[in-house]
Amino acid sequence: VIRVATASQDGEIQYICSICGDNYTVIVPMRDAANILLVQDRLPWTENINSAILDRLQSGGYITGWDMTTTANFASVNLADYNVIYIANDQTTATYNQLAGFNEAITAFANAGGVVVYGACDNGWAGGNISYSLPGGVTKGNYYSYRNYIVNHSHNIVTGVLTDGKSLTDELLYSTYSSHTYFQNLPAGSISILSDANGRPTLVQYPMGNGYVIASGLTWEYTYVRNFVNGTSFAKSVYDDLLVHAVSLSNPCDHEFGNPIVVPPTCLEDGYTIYSCQCGATYRADIIPAIGHAEGTWVVITEPTATESGLKILCCNVCGEVMDREIIPPITGGYVKIESASNNVIIGQNIEIFVTVYGMDPIYSMAIVPEFDTSVFELVSVEWLVSADLQQIENGSLRSISAWATSTDVDGFVYKITLRAISCSASSEIASIVMTQDDNGVNDIPVLTKSISVVECYHPAFTYSVVNDIYHVATCDICGHNEVYEHVYDDASDCYCNDCGYCRVMIGDFDGDWDVDSDDAVYLLYCIMVPEDYLFNQSGDMDNDGNVDTDDSIYLLYYTF
Repeated sequence: VIRVATASQDGEIQYICSICGDNYTVIVPMRDAANILLVQDRLPWTENINSAILDRLQSGGYITGWDMTTTANFASVNLADYNVIYIANDQTTATYNQLAGFNEAITAFANAGGVVVYGACDNGWAGGNISYSLPGGVTKGNYYSYRNYIVNHSHNIVTGVLTDGKSLTDELLYSTYSSHTYFQNLPAGSISILSDANGRPTLVQYPMGNGYVIASGLTWEYTYVRNFVNGTSFAKSVYDDLLVHAVSLSNPCDHEFGNPIVVPPTCLEDGYTIYSCQCGATYRADIIPAIGHAEGTWVVITEPTATESGLKILCCNVCGEVMDREIIPPITGGYVKIESASNNVIIGQNIEIFVTVYGMDPIYSMAIVPEFDTSVFELVSVEWLVSADLQQIENGSLRSISAWATSTDVDGFVYKITLRAISCSASSEIASIVMTQDDNGVNDIPVLTKSISVVECYHPAFTYSVVNDIYHVATCDICGHNEVYEHVYDDASDCYCNDCGYCRVMIGDFDGDWDVDSDDAVYLLYCIMVPEDYLFNQSGDMDNDGNVDTDDSIYLLYYTF
């Protein structure tokens, strides 16, 4: 990390190949001000879980951001920039001795309204030991407890109400070891959340001036990547809740939650409702279990040949995730393949499907029965593409037979099926039963099927036809879909329909200039007052100056009187 992204500048990360030294740089965009400061000299139990969980909370919108510092740089950090200080577990004794020197600053931070999440799980792999009192005079003792127990079942960290609603259970609080540390000399107002096997508090929350300290003697980071009970660790149920709860405590708002936003469940993720406060705090509730995958149809990705295996996959109909894969063995002997020029078709259009023969021995006869989903396609026609002494198509059963008097080589296109798409389908399989007769008798021939997707037409171009003086019909040039629409004009003086070009008669346009204006009054008087033969000869130009204008009204008065 060359530079950490902050609210005022972009960050920069350089990646260097450990083999050849080649490198490249990635710019990390500036972000909102971080509200959590992680204090960590080494990875707890060699796991980089603190960074992973903080990144996940930031991407999920639970926190605005986070920064990390070491004890060597702690004194230079402006703590006022943060809401929460999070001290990692399993540090060395040297780190803890440094932290002891920062107790006054950490206490002042909490008194001012901040929250300190103090990871006091020492005597871990780093061999560190906390020999001083935590902020507020709280002391710790060490006891490796295989089991912990919930003391406060309604606490946000236990219920999970602030995040995914997944609550902690006593059953989950079991590992080697669930906790290393318990706490003593707790001040008034302290809340014990979890306890060890001897009933001593291992996760506590206590007030500190205007803020709080949450002290943890649990192996959060170690347990997060190690599953112990039914594939789940206790840390995965509450680690996120611990940090989000700490951020919520640092916000002085009384939190009136409303504005529910429902996030529906997906195949693998639970659904939930997000409730928000005006201050920006949120919590999740009303958990709806994941719906699970919906099995779709098998789709051939790679077709087999005489020398190579093929591959087909089964995908979820909802999310498209691959649920299963199956190897298609190489084809031995002759086979038939269903082919088409396109993998998709628009509703209303026809598509031609070809039955193609590959590598088959000479035969005397062949029978074909097309197979397709009749809710997606309807049959238009079938046609043999080879000559034979006998050809028979049974329209009722769709069975077609072709026969030769002598053993005959058949290869390539032998049969065409024309289908019309009638409903949408992401993948509809076209297959066929194919049987032949040769010198060895009757044979069932392997058939490689074809999947076709049927999509809605987006109607890119229309042909218009006039119905009457009010309506026209727009017919899609691609699929033939048609709709009836009213003629559309720009304004009252527009004569031609914008879509179909229909020309309407303009009411009041007496002079035929496709505009209703004062000239028409002049022309109307002229029509009334002058002989018909003069009317058609002059067209309203009373004074013969080549223009129909207001001068003609003067001339008309003169002519009349």
